[in-house]
Amino acid sequence: MPIQVRFMESETANGQNEILSRLNQEVIPIYDRFDPDFYAEHIMPVTAFSKLLANRTNRDPFIPNLSAALHDIGLALTDPEMHHITGAEESRRILSGLCCSAEIQERVSQAILNHNCPFSSELSLDDELLRSADGMAHIAHVPYTFHSFLLRYSYEEAKKKTIQRLEEDLAEKITLPIAKTIIAPIYRDALVFLND
Repeated sequence: MPIQVRFMESETANGQNEILSRLNQEVIPIYDRFDPDFYAEHIMPVTAFSKLLANRTNRDPFIPNLSAALHDIGLALTDPEMHHITGAEESRRILSGLCCSAEIQERVSQAILNHNCPFSSELSLDDELLRSADGMAHIAHVPYTFHSFLLRYSYEEAKKKTIQRLEEDLAEKITLPIAKTIIAPIYRDALVFLND
């Protein structure tokens, strides 16, 4: 008698695509209320870099996609300094509503919690994928990164803060070697752009 294997709906490719589609329907309006450009200018690039890094590290892109879509949900809902904590909690609520398993909720929540903390050897690959993709998006979309600082600071101060953010991201946030290799030429171009 053959062994029958049952998969949770979220573990099949069609189930994953359905969850990602429903997730985007839920989070895009939240991000749009925060900043109408945020989803297109930051969340989508983080998602693209997450997929790329998952592919380059032979990982299933489902958890990285979920983490990327939700990583700044706390920023859209609360104080920027605590957004990783609020985002980790909110991600559990959202993913539970989408019938994701407790394991998926935990992995995504941990990646979100750790995407904005100092580097630690305790980080999982899920954590490093999200951290690296987030830092890569800041660098690759430097006009948007600069614009976000320009809303709060003078032109010169915004430029300094943007350069500081890119330097910190490259040195501390982008921890995967493959991510550093991919982003290095874009980083050099971003510095030329900012120093002109």
